[in-house]
Amino acid sequence: MRRSLQHRQALAIAVLAIERLPGPLKSASDQSDMKALLDEMIDNNAELAHYARAARIAVIGVEQQAISARSHPTIGNTRV
Repeated sequence: MRRSLQHRQALAIAVLAIERLPGPLKSASDQSDMKALLDEMIDNNAELAHYARAARIAVIGVEQQAISARSHPTIGNTRV
């Protein structure tokens, strides 16, 4: 079943937010599970890029043009 737009947006933000947590507060297993779920929910690279950009803006507060969704260490490397 395809998840709603809000589910995909929230999941992308959560993955990036976990990445930014300091050492002992970061849950690698939760982040890994969320990445896998996000990968299942997103259909293509363009959609992934959209959610990665939106998550960066929501979590960091700025758009980083130099970082593509595919090169992003958290969200961009979810697909094989």
